[in-house]
Amino acid sequence: MPNSDPDNGLVNGELAEIQDHHDYGTHWLANVIKEIAQDYQNSYRNTHPKAAFFAINDVSLPHGGDTPDHHGHETGMMCDVFLPKNNGAFGGIFWSSSEYDQDATRAILKSIRKHKLVQVGAVFFNDGKLIQEGLCTPMIGHDHHIHFEINPPVKS
Repeated sequence: MPNSDPDNGLVNGELAEIQDHHDYGTHWLANVIKEIAQDYQNSYRNTHPKAAFFAINDVSLPHGGDTPDHHGHETGMMCDVFLPKNNGAFGGIFWSSSEYDQDATRAILKSIRKHKLVQVGAVFFNDGKLIQEGLCTPMIGHDHHIHFEINPPVKS
């Protein structure tokens, strides 16, 4: 997966977690992650410079397959995103926390949803207001991070 790129608004938090190896995915997903980060940077962070970065976490194991840490995350086409905080940090909170930045999350979800290279499949996250807005779908266990999946590009 891509390295952190603060100029592009991207932080790869998984690279700092040396106790697990969920930093592997398809080149399609790597490109999507970079493009989502750039869109979020351009559409939100440029006018909200104190907002949290687009910060990714778990993807898949080096050769894919079952992992005890996640249901799914087996094909290198699923990615978790840390929740942004009001103070510009990210992660370690639930959507119900007073530290949670719902506006930044909304902007992240919009950037995920508008991606054109490959079709974004599922986007799971349990913030009821953002679910009502049609930006995400509820799923047990997704109170403290966003999970999105991509489909492979269609051969033209």
